[in-house]
Amino acid sequence: MDQKPPRMLTAEDVMARLSVSKSTAYLVMRDINSELEKQGLRVRPGRVSQKHFDSIYFGEKEEGGL
Repeated sequence: MDQKPPRMLTAEDVMARLSVSKSTAYLVMRDINSELEKQGLRVRPGRVSQKHFDSIYFGEKEEGGL
C-alpha cells in the first residue's frame, strides 16, 4: 500500500523542518492557525496544515486556491 505524507503536522514535525525548539514550534503553529482562523478556516490545536506550513515557510504554491 502507498503511504501518503501526513496532511497535518505535529510540533515534532515543525521542530524537525525548522530546527527549532518544541516551544518555538508551538508558537509557529499557533501563528499559522490564527491566520487560518481569520480566513474562516477550521483549525486543530496542536496540529498545522502541511500545505499552509510549506507555503509560508518554503514558498510552495498551494493547489486549489487555498
